[in-house]
Amino acid sequence: MNKCTLIAIAILLLYGTKATAQSDAELSKLTPLLIEHVSAQQPVPGRGMKKAPAATATAVAALVKLADGQDAGILPKHGCVVIDSVGSIYIAIVPVASIGALSREAGVLRMEANKASHSMLDSTAAAIKAVPAYEGLSLPQAYTGKGVVVGIADTGFDFTHPMFTDAGGHLRIKQVWDIYTGGTSGYKHIGTTYDTPEKLWAARGTCDSAQHHGTHVMGIAAGSMVGKGKYRGIAYESDIVASLTFLDTGTEEQTNALYESINASLKQGVGDTLFNYVLNQKLFLYNVMEILAIKHIMDYAEEHGQPCVVNCSFGSQMDLNTSYDLLEEMLNALTGPGRIIVYSAGNSGDGIIYKRKPAYETFDGRLWFKSSLTPAITLRSSSDFVLKFLVDMKSTMDTLCIPSKAVGFDRDFRDTVVSGNLADTLVCVARAYQTYPGTVSYEVKLLLPTTIANYVSPSASFVVESEGEVEIMGQSETATFNRLNKSGYVINAPYTVCVPGIFDRMIQVGVMSFRDSIMNVGGDKVNCFYNTNPTGQIVSWSGTGPTLTGNMKPDIAAPGHNVVSAFNSYTPIGKKIGEMLVEELTGNGKTYYMNAESGTSMSAPVVTGVIALWLQADPTLTPEAVKELFAKTASHPEAGAGYPNYRYGYGLIDAYKGLLEINGISGVEHISAHQPAKAVFTLNGKMLQIGGVGRATVSIYGIDGKLVMRKQLVNGTVDLSQLAGGVYAVQLDTGDKETTGSTLIRL
Repeated sequence: MNKCTLIAIAILLLYGTKATAQSDAELSKLTPLLIEHVSAQQPVPGRGMKKAPAATATAVAALVKLADGQDAGILPKHGCVVIDSVGSIYIAIVPVASIGALSREAGVLRMEANKASHSMLDSTAAAIKAVPAYEGLSLPQAYTGKGVVVGIADTGFDFTHPMFTDAGGHLRIKQVWDIYTGGTSGYKHIGTTYDTPEKLWAARGTCDSAQHHGTHVMGIAAGSMVGKGKYRGIAYESDIVASLTFLDTGTEEQTNALYESINASLKQGVGDTLFNYVLNQKLFLYNVMEILAIKHIMDYAEEHGQPCVVNCSFGSQMDLNTSYDLLEEMLNALTGPGRIIVYSAGNSGDGIIYKRKPAYETFDGRLWFKSSLTPAITLRSSSDFVLKFLVDMKSTMDTLCIPSKAVGFDRDFRDTVVSGNLADTLVCVARAYQTYPGTVSYEVKLLLPTTIANYVSPSASFVVESEGEVEIMGQSETATFNRLNKSGYVINAPYTVCVPGIFDRMIQVGVMSFRDSIMNVGGDKVNCFYNTNPTGQIVSWSGTGPTLTGNMKPDIAAPGHNVVSAFNSYTPIGKKIGEMLVEELTGNGKTYYMNAESGTSMSAPVVTGVIALWLQADPTLTPEAVKELFAKTASHPEAGAGYPNYRYGYGLIDAYKGLLEINGISGVEHISAHQPAKAVFTLNGKMLQIGGVGRATVSIYGIDGKLVMRKQLVNGTVDLSQLAGGVYAVQLDTGDKETTGSTLIRL
């Protein structure tokens, strides 16, 4: 044991703890990130009574909820600037110095800011990720998304890719908001809005051209037919509207441009008062820009009187000390009839991150750290408990100890020891938070020395002792209860679904595999990312429920493994990306590519596209109605599993059965509930061409289920000129399972 350090943390839940006079904030109204800003200047008990580093922010972007009847003028009174609002929740820039005083206002009910999300490109230790249009997905002829807004909140868009133009070469993208231009002509006077074909062609793509995620996602959900019809998005005639989203992957240059936009916008609106607060990159944006990205798309749809579904292939891990009440309330307010939001479930199902210690038992386990990162865990209990760490080290160090009474709601407690040289400095930080009445959560961080960070898989054994129940949560990217390499990966670990998709009114999507490899442009067979589950089932690392409140998530599953879609032509092609390039295209005088990627980032836009088809059939669909369609029409990949469940939700989405259900013909006798796998339907005016079959009987049914025509297929063509305009079901009977089935057409 001479290479280990013992860290004993005795934590007492301090129900009656109050903020110090210096901060004097109503901490129960604040989320942990805001509490950190309020208390950053407080004395920190510990060896030498060290102080925490000063906060680097002088202003934060936050959600502020006001009481009914409270005048919004209370916000500028405290130096805040309102960017937007939904109901009584305001998106505001709040000076850090004003957080405490604002929280004490009786008319302020809640203030919230949480970490920015990250793209769901891959699972733990993924190489490269992006998103593509599911090749070979059979789509109904009657519904293509026409008239529906498909919104993509993401990063890294190439407007010029052939997947985003129609057959005549005209752009199908209607509007894009780019937050990284440094301008003030964009939505809410931030960045730039490209709202004409001329502006889009001139811009060519968004400022974050090094990213390719958004281009892939957009291609899956709404891309046009390319590659001689081999590839197409799900809602390939929809209207595309995109918002660049501030995620945790932005570069310093991009973030600086965004600050410049906000600074200039604030200066135009309120003079120099708040402008002085946000100079020198001292504004923390957190997750507020994600909400604005979604709202921009919804506002466009409202202005143009169109139904809308927004795809969000991003999210963040659940934890035990963070509240998302205002975020959920605001997103709920943006949904409703013809307003749907789709989120990815996350790709961390191969990491065990949640443990629950029963009452009167001792938890004894091991926590594995990802190299070169700061591991952290959160704990929650309504009882006193003691946490002991035993960290694997290269050299012996002094014992770190945090006294129980030193851990408070209004400050960090930290202690530091050094063994031999500064390179072996080990720091442990603890902080308490009020989560809900009677329960306190704690965050404990270990700042690892270089000697540990250089280990392939550093780890710590630890013990939790308490008479009560204690919940313990690691982090999928830094600290898990299983080894973070392929030898330690597990299958669909619970509690790995992500925020905000876990909210009831959001549609959250898991990922399934239907292709175990692809053939790249060099003729090599490659696999975009590993999967230990069989093809045709949920991918082994797909985020899995339940939520921390026990709710059923995800809601649905869709293809998303080795999926092919548009690649951003302005992104440099490195070795790993080059291996996944599938097909070369030409257009606009340049070369474009399709490439393959894997992740819930890819499965979410499949569902987004399908919902666009459903909205074309019924523009009044609500999130609840969509879930009812899932329950009635989704297929069940694993018989006997019981649906809905924590891996698949209601099962594998079925676009066609959903359309049959919406049109009221799902139970009509003689109409197959599936499309023929190898028959190809093409409608030219009122001439229906059916390829891939020989002799066949073609029966045409109205939406009321009545037979209106029956003919033998002659030369692959059926004349429908005697039928009035409308939607019809076409039943094809060939005697062959792969060419027998039905489809929908619109005359």
